[in-house]
Amino acid sequence: MSSLGKMLLIMGIVLFLVGGILIIGERFGLGKLPGDIFIQKGNFTFFFPVVSSLIVSLLLTLILNILKKIRSGFYEEDIWYILMYLCICYLILMSMF
Repeated sequence: MSSLGKMLLIMGIVLFLVGGILIIGERFGLGKLPGDIFIQKGNFTFFFPVVSSLIVSLLLTLILNILKKIRSGFYEEDIWYILMYLCICYLILMSMF
């Protein structure tokens, strides 16, 4: 029974963090970027945040890769890989604003 409690606690923390990220991201325009699809006709509304999803995916991939490397130990080529990835993310973000 304790494993179920741990799983529920972790899920609650993850949902809390995702909610916080969404609230903070909304202030920076996440969800309203060029490339996000928004169609409204009468009482029908369709919204699919394509570009926002790509940005969130890139950031989560970067964060999880860094956490994985911290856990297993860094090597010199890993640091260059992370720096290159950060530069790519920066260029993508700057091209949208």
